[in-house]
Amino acid sequence: MECSVWMGRIALLTGLTMFAGAAVAEQPRFEFTPFAGYRLSGDLESANEDLRVNVDDGTGWGVDLGLYRDAQSYYQLLYSRRDADIAVVDGEPRSPDVRIEYFHLGGTLLFPQPRGYIAFFSFTIGVTRFDARSAGYDSENEFSASLGGGVRFPLTERIHAHLGARSYATFVDRDTGLVCVSDGGGTCLIRSTGRTFWEVEGQAGLTFRF
Repeated sequence: MECSVWMGRIALLTGLTMFAGAAVAEQPRFEFTPFAGYRLSGDLESANEDLRVNVDDGTGWGVDLGLYRDAQSYYQLLYSRRDADIAVVDGEPRSPDVRIEYFHLGGTLLFPQPRGYIAFFSFTIGVTRFDARSAGYDSENEFSASLGGGVRFPLTERIHAHLGARSYATFVDRDTGLVCVSDGGGTCLIRSTGRTFWEVEGQAGLTFRF
């Protein structure tokens, strides 16, 4: 009788151990990455086609949400923003400050390396929003895409340090006005000639996996 009791206890303990091991090894289904970054920005053309609009470089922040497809890839929702000072080059007055935001969907591939870190590659598409930070100006949305890559360093099973870089390309239609007065007068600081607006961002953050 006593032997059977001990056998039952051993079987129960073995089952609990296997269950706990399976729970630990379970693949995360979701991840959340807040990050800070520094963006380098290209120039645009002003409404006066002889002048350029300088977009200052600066710091920003964002968040990256991932829904795992399998152990080496996940679907991605990306938001990144910063407030930029812009000015017309060659002595013209400074313009209103502009918030530049990216709302993107895409995916990421993970490449675990023998030395323990994880390389990644990301592609997203979505919308760039130019939002003047002064009253009386309209916002403008333009199609954009991005490529990103970098490395992740596992600190624990569920927390990774994240270092990467991302290039954003915003495709502005020919003769599109950006940073325009909202009273209908048609006055715009920036008048695109169909060129692509580029930004490159270095990022650092923490990834939390659930």
